[in-house]
Amino acid sequence: MTLFRSEALFLLLSNFTGLRLHFLAPSEEGGMEDTAEGEAAPAADGTDEGTSCSPSDPQDSQAAVHSGSSRRSSERTDPEPEGSEAEKEPRIPTCQGELRRWRTGHYTLIHDNGKTEFALDSILYCGCEGWEPEYGGFTSYIAKGEDEEVSCF
Repeated sequence: MTLFRSEALFLLLSNFTGLRLHFLAPSEEGGMEDTAEGEAAPAADGTDEGTSCSPSDPQDSQAAVHSGSSRRSSERTDPEPEGSEAEKEPRIPTCQGELRRWRTGHYTLIHDNGKTEFALDSILYCGCEGWEPEYGGFTSYIAKGEDEEVSCF
């Protein structure tokens, strides 16, 4: 789970998706934004937001690692201020991870009423009975206001 919460992974995801998930990622204008060193530390500390483990049954070896990026929890609960100043303020993405036991009919939902602008879910299958390594995992990007999600397998 440390790998999924690392700054290096956020930087890689920023480069792969075009989302600004790391302070070193290029902005939409194509340049690097000036960021103080004090702002870099919360990016590393804020990623430890929601890691949990569910007990695994030795007979049921199906497990998945779920890693998603979302906004800071305080920003999710506060109403969004109106105006262009609030949109220009940089927000620090966070990572939430879970270890789950997967069975037939098990699925993950992203709530429509979430206040985040986007979510990036990656599901990697580890030790699943009958799962071949070439099947890979599942990555889904969902943006607020968009009707379709972009998926990679």
